Amino acid sequence: MISQRATVPTGTAADAIGVSRATLSRWNRERKVTPASTTAGGHLRWNVDDLRRQLAAKPHEHEHEQ
Repeated sequence: MISQRATVPTGTAADAIGVSRATLSRWNRERKVTPASTTAGGHLRWNVDDLRRQLAAKPHEHEHEQ
């Protein structure tokens, strides 16, 4: 289980919410979700609990997308 405060890479976050890495990346580009942070190298880091809250707030915008 992922710690509530931990941030994880895109692939790990995508796995945790049951979508592909490509889908989570697309949702970020489309500004449907926002990562917790971005590393100095430009890699997105996600808090899975926060990501789930973001998706719950917009339930119909992401259904059936993968």
